[in-house]
Amino acid sequence: MKTSINLLLISTLVFMLSACNSKTNNEETNSNAVSSPATETTEESAANSGTGTIGTSTVTNHEDTASSADSSSHVQSTVEGTAVEDNVNNGSANHTNVNDNSGASTGTSTNSNNTNNTSVGSNSEDTTDSTGTSNDNNTTSNDDNTTGNDQNHTGGQDDNGTTGGGNDQNTTGGQDGNSNTGNDANISTRTLKTLTLTSAKITLNKDDNTTVKVEATYSDGSTKEINDDVVWVVTPSHAVQVNNNTLIAKKDGNVTVQAMVNGVKSNSISLNITWVVDGHVLPPEPDPAVNNATLLGVDVNDNGVRDDVERWIYEEYKDKHPVYIDIAMQAARGYKLVLETPERAKEMEKELSAPVYCEGYFSSFADQFGDTIYIHQRILDDIFDKKYFNTVERNQQYKIYQNTLSGDSYTVPWPSEGKNYCDFNTSKYEE
Repeated sequence: MKTSINLLLISTLVFMLSACNSKTNNEETNSNAVSSPATETTEESAANSGTGTIGTSTVTNHEDTASSADSSSHVQSTVEGTAVEDNVNNGSANHTNVNDNSGASTGTSTNSNNTNNTSVGSNSEDTTDSTGTSNDNNTTSNDDNTTGNDQNHTGGQDDNGTTGGGNDQNTTGGQDGNSNTGNDANISTRTLKTLTLTSAKITLNKDDNTTVKVEATYSDGSTKEINDDVVWVVTPSHAVQVNNNTLIAKKDGNVTVQAMVNGVKSNSISLNITWVVDGHVLPPEPDPAVNNATLLGVDVNDNGVRDDVERWIYEEYKDKHPVYIDIAMQAARGYKLVLETPERAKEMEKELSAPVYCEGYFSSFADQFGDTIYIHQRILDDIFDKKYFNTVERNQQYKIYQNTLSGDSYTVPWPSEGKNYCDFNTSKYEE
């Protein structure tokens, strides 16, 4: 019995020594299997055969961990989700998959009999595997062609998806620039159908303003007030000026105004613009061709002063003391006689000289007789004469008048009497 036990112990010892030597040889042969992270795939066949080994690793980063398990030089590297696993075992096969965010994989396999490796990669772009079901381009894990959040998926947040409701640029139904439904830039665009123009006032004085409104109606039935990009059609031109929704009357007369946006015209509105100065309503500007066709011209208000001259007088002296306008209008009424009968110059001399004496009083003598000097600029000068006798025919009549007066003498009144030659009520200036 003791002999049998001794033989068993010796056999066991010999077996253990043989196994130890075999493992030592395998460790030397496979010493290159445990190395630092690499970018290439290295395969090395084991020298010994044995039973199959299944290695399972969950890997995201390149890192090798080598641990010596015992004195028999058994090397096994175990990685829990962050490193590379290299298993060097006698009679088994070891496969290492390195899948990380760098876009490359390193597979190292030592195969002898059977190899079955299962890996789960994390957001990689290129993977290298021997035999397995992971890290390729058509799996259901988180890689390049999955249904998760990557660059070429279906329904995720990408640039080239074709279906689904993700927020991308080329989906159907997403919020993008090329979709068919949803809030995008290619929805049916409404078109402008009509414009309606209204004005708060249709009767204005020159330089007054009013509010105008342009309302647009679109093809979908909606309406909107428009202030920008409006082209104004005004007849006569420059009669009014429009800034946003404010219309300013620049010329008196009958004026039509129309708004236009993108070729669509509004209705026309008619404005009656008057010019009132100190309560006096001025006549409209006459047509020059009609006004200059005759000696007397146009006088629509029939006050004895041609309309173009009357308007010039009020424009020229509207900002001065009212006596300027009164004296100028008196002189214009006298000049009408020159145009009508210049040959009666001597008979008309006193009447035509009256405004000159009136002007002299309020420009030079009024303060000497208890009145006020109002005039500080000449009224009846060459400018006035040229404005009134503005055509060849009218100027010819004026020359006849001057020639008829020449060669004779006329009485000039005393300075104190100059006010008596004004044909208007001067007491209104004394109050």
